[in-house]
This record gives sequence, structure tokens and C-alpha cells, in this order.
Amino acid sequence: SGSYSGTGDLFASCITGGLARGDSLTDTMQTAGKFLEQALIDSSKERVPVNDGVNFEKFLCLLINFRSIFLPNQPFPAYTENLPPAASLAYFGMKKK
Repeated sequence: SGSYSGTGDLFASCITGGLARGDSLTDTMQTAGKFLEQALIDSSKERVPVNDGVNFEKFLCLLINFRSIFLPNQPFPAYTENLPPAASLAYFGMKKK
């Protein structure tokens, strides 16, 4: 039992990246929370030792702002067929038009 190493650093990096990208603080914090939650759940499930940090790599796709990669003249979600499996539209609260 204990705290996983590096979770504060990951959270701070997510916040910094989201704000630098121009996302709102609220959206950035929600995204960071979802990202860390998934990494922590997976790390606990996989019994990763707390000193080894969390399994975050496979959840990096959660930090992508998918809205920013769609062409502005195309209806959302025009290019979702190539999104990674973990990038569920429902997870991000996005709705199809």
C-alpha cells in the first residue's frame, strides 16, 4: 500500500500541457484526472510496485485533444475510424452531429 511514485509529476505535466495548448483549466484538470485514474487503476490491477510509478504509456492517447485534429470544414467526427481503441468518444463526452 502507499502512493505511486511520479503521479504528482504526471498531473502537473498534464495541466501544463493542456494550458499550453489553450485548453480551459477545467477541461485540463478533468482530462488529467481521467488520465491518472486510468493509469492508477491499471497499475493496481497489474500489481505494479508503488516505487515503480504507474503504467501511463498506454493511456497517453487520452491526452490528445481530438477536436483540434479534425479539419474545420468537416463534420465531427469525420476521421474517427483511425482513433486508438482507448479513445472512446463517449469517454471524452463528445457527441456526434
